[in-house]
Amino acid sequence: RKHEGLERDLTALGDRIRQLDETAGRLVNTHPESTESMITKKQEIIQEWTRLTAKAKARKEKLLDAYDLQRFLADYRDLTSWINSMMALVSSDELANDVTGAEALLERHLEHRTEIDARAEHSRPSRCLDNSCFRT
Repeated sequence: RKHEGLERDLTALGDRIRQLDETAGRLVNTHPESTESMITKKQEIIQEWTRLTAKAKARKEKLLDAYDLQRFLADYRDLTSWINSMMALVSSDELANDVTGAEALLERHLEHRTEIDARAEHSRPSRCLDNSCFRT
């Protein structure tokens, strides 16, 4: 959010830089004796402005990378926790003693399998890695 505020400020500053550039162009015509000095100062402003905007762009990319990383890590933690709970459910050595018990165990197994399949289809971390979400 702070960077978005900075970008808004830079946009306003960009307008001011353009105005100064136009003013310098007019002043060169009306004060030819100061042309060299004004051109030098104008070039300095443009160079510094270019450096500033490049730094702001690089900072934005770093912030977006950090955001992507934090989202990935949060998704990783959630998915790892879910996998561990599923492993506990499906690793049970419980065996049925009769047909009804076997049918109930099979039904529970199918429910777990359905949940695993649904989760696999909507797993954000795997989509992100497959699509190369992270900037380098």
